[in-house]
Amino acid sequence: MAWTAPRAANVGDVFTAAWYNGEIRDNLLFLRLLKGRIRGSDGVVLAGAGFTAARNSVGDYTITFSPAFANIPVVLVTVAQTGAGSPLFALTYAATAASVGINVFTNAGAASDPVGFHFLATDPSL
Repeated sequence: MAWTAPRAANVGDVFTAAWYNGEIRDNLLFLRLLKGRIRGSDGVVLAGAGFTAARNSVGDYTITFSPAFANIPVVLVTVAQTGAGSPLFALTYAATAASVGINVFTNAGAASDPVGFHFLATDPSL
């Protein structure tokens, strides 16, 4: 399916799309959606494509997008946790079109390595 430049939708248009390498492409829009699962102990990518991951220190990770987004993406992150340990929370920081930092903390505010985490990243301008 050849991709063409985005255009306004008309009443009666039929939405057709093709999934290609982590991207949804159609004749109306181009939506880049990256998703991934990262192992907390070492930052290894367990699932996903179009990015790399690194564990910088305890509870601190960097996701680098390849290629970079056209704009700073919206990034959502959730912590994967097993057992009845202290709840963990994740936040993003220093987001650019090329990368985003992720910090994981306990509810007491201490940095912590989770079992892993999942993320979604997409361009908010579409």
